[in-house]
Amino acid sequence: MKTKTITHEQMVAKMLKIPAVRTEHDRLNREEFAILDEILAARRAAGLSQVQVAERMGISTRTRAVPMLIWVSAFPCCCPPIR
Repeated sequence: MKTKTITHEQMVAKMLKIPAVRTEHDRLNREEFAILDEILAARRAAGLSQVQVAERMGISTRTRAVPMLIWVSAFPCCCPPIR
């Protein structure tokens, strides 16, 4: 059986037609993504780039550490602890 390839946008549109998925998507946008938006807004308001935040934290700017730290702080239930 041949499978049809769809784009990410098509998959999202299809999934959001499922009521339970739509409900959870809306909840995440309302609650959890709002936290991430606040963190990013604070960084921008301070006039700092991700590289500058990394430098101030003493983290290598060659890694994706700052975006990962922001993600972990916004979604602690979904990420393993950082050691």
